[in-house]
Amino acid sequence: MKMTRILKYFSTFCVLFCFSCTREQDLQTVVLSPSFVCFKSADPDPVLITNYNVLIYNSFGVLEERAYVPERTFVASYPARLLKGEKYTVMVAANLGYELPEMTMEDALSYRFHLAYPDEYSHGIPMVAVREITVREEAETILLERLMAKIDVSLDKSMLDGDVNFVASELRIENCPSSAGLFGPLPARDYFSEGFVKSGSAVYPLERGESVSLYMLESGAEDSYLEVRISYHSESWHSMAGKYLVYRIKLGQVQRNGSYRIVLRPEGNGLGDGSDGWRIDRSGLEAHKRFELHPAAYNECRVEDEYHIWCEVLPRGTKVSIEALAYEEDERVADIFDYTVDEDGCGVTIHPRKSGSAVLYFSAGEPLVRDTLAMLVILP
Repeated sequence: MKMTRILKYFSTFCVLFCFSCTREQDLQTVVLSPSFVCFKSADPDPVLITNYNVLIYNSFGVLEERAYVPERTFVASYPARLLKGEKYTVMVAANLGYELPEMTMEDALSYRFHLAYPDEYSHGIPMVAVREITVREEAETILLERLMAKIDVSLDKSMLDGDVNFVASELRIENCPSSAGLFGPLPARDYFSEGFVKSGSAVYPLERGESVSLYMLESGAEDSYLEVRISYHSESWHSMAGKYLVYRIKLGQVQRNGSYRIVLRPEGNGLGDGSDGWRIDRSGLEAHKRFELHPAAYNECRVEDEYHIWCEVLPRGTKVSIEALAYEEDERVADIFDYTVDEDGCGVTIHPRKSGSAVLYFSAGEPLVRDTLAMLVILP
């Protein structure tokens, strides 16, 4: 159960500003990755661009140029006319799916981007760049970064007991932000009622030792967390219909363009409190209940024999109390036999002293709350 932060990385494509000198103004060309196909998939295409906005501000913060190139008219170059030798702030936002309004630089830096639903990336994953440039003869390269973070989840079941069936059925991000600052971090403010979810066949790769990716907008708060919902079955417990064993871990501060790796590594029966920040919700589990007396309700043995009486109890670990009572009022159990309690507390080994009769009372606590009697007759 290990969570390792991977350093942020930039996208593999870029916005390239090329300059050619003229007498009046310098012509600037924006070149974007020529990936035009728009489609919906389980994961966003990391190199897909279908539309983009360009905002260019001069050194006084005044908006010099604004453009939106939509999907239906997407072209591989955008010309902008800027003065050679002057400084500009260039803001690029790709795959928003709409045109940004005309706004001041201050407004742009406080502009909040909203998602309609957690996996809204059919136009491509939202990407942005903010870059200060000085117009020169040579080309400038501006790298776009993802507005969303990528969270890779994997499952290592090597430490589980052999009788445990532990299958990931669903991954989800709860308290998942629905908005974020577009051109710079802003405090998380809005959340989806149900965050990014993958389930069914989308999480099958976990069973093959592969990772599954989730995506979310950056969150400066520490209230977002990952849930791994498990279909569970062991000798003692099983998940109820439509419910799960749930592992949760806080994601902390998730940054734009970040890549994170989370490994769930359950141990033993998979029900113990996890380390490395994992918390376990067992409310979706139901115990396999069993309370069976062995060898029988009526038992006989001879004075020279030791004799074992026990209860088979599930779920394991259920607290059992055992009380020995003499059958005849004028006899004491200690005069008839003494006994040793089994290591698991569910039975006793009888050490006879003389002939007589006794009753053993077995009582199981939560979640069983059952009891039973065993009659013991010691023959001469």
